[in-house]
Amino acid sequence: MAASQLATKLEVARSAYDAELTAMKSTVIQGQGYEPYRVLFDRTSSGATKEPLLKPAKGRGGENDSANPLSNKRKERKMEKSAN
Repeated sequence: MAASQLATKLEVARSAYDAELTAMKSTVIQGQGYEPYRVLFDRTSSGATKEPLLKPAKGRGGENDSANPLSNKRKERKMEKSAN
């Protein structure tokens, strides 16, 4: 496939993606935890803008979640290694 054909297909795919993103942005239900996806899925948002949104929220099984037993075990292992 020629480069011009690939460029055309890429432009069509980007246009379709942007149209879906626009539709999704207008239908996101506020207060359900989906708000970050408007930024995360946006091709034009910078990595610096997206990075804070990628960190798991407390209470959702993230590594910083004290209710997460796996997280607690990791902390215990780190403390044991640092003590040795």
